[in-house]
Amino acid sequence: MTQRRDLQALIDAAPVGKMQWRVIICCFLVVMLDGFDTAAIGFIAPDIRTHWQLSASELAPLFGAGLLGLTAGALLCGPLADRFGRKRVIELCVALFGALSLLSAFSPDIETLVLLRFLTGLGLGGAMPNTITMTSEYLPARRRGALVTLMFCGFTLGSAMGGIVSAQLVPLIGWHGILALGGILPLMLFFGLLFALPESPRWQVRRQLPQAVVARTVSALTGEREHVTPVFLDE
Repeated sequence: MTQRRDLQALIDAAPVGKMQWRVIICCFLVVMLDGFDTAAIGFIAPDIRTHWQLSASELAPLFGAGLLGLTAGALLCGPLADRFGRKRVIELCVALFGALSLLSAFSPDIETLVLLRFLTGLGLGGAMPNTITMTSEYLPARRRGALVTLMFCGFTLGSAMGGIVSAQLVPLIGWHGILALGGILPLMLFFGLLFALPESPRWQVRRQLPQAVVARTVSALTGEREHVTPVFLDE
């Protein structure tokens, strides 16, 4: 009988190495840009209101649309990640909120901007919970709480940056420029994630990917030169 080893036991026994830190950094950058976009809209709202001469009630849907998109994205992208992989869904969400934020910079009217903010929110909301899950699935239980919290500090940092950058740059480049910046940075990150972000080993095992694929991930994760023993999930 072929001996099998529990994947979580392997992760718990391994030190937090280069691969885990790569996942933490990638997810940190994702939630940082998520936070930047979420916060920046509040700081550029007065400029948007002046640009189109809007009343407070006419501006309100701009914030509601983004929050609705965040909620819908979080609800939709969890099941999608379970089916298609956390890496793919995180990358898709980053590309989505980057492209739509960039497109928002060219909105001809408030109605178009509200629609685009809702669609941008789908990407923002979908990325956030999946970065938490991805990071958690790579970490040993003894370090998981602290390191997931560290990763999610990227959201707070990004929110602060959204305020600081907007305050400094709105007088120079206007609200269009802030939205464009909030789109270009995620699109740049998207191409980096294609190469730097690995897939979740738990998803690979759960979806019964070829043993050779799982073995490469587990070997990189645990630091073992060759990992040929089949692994399973004790769930």
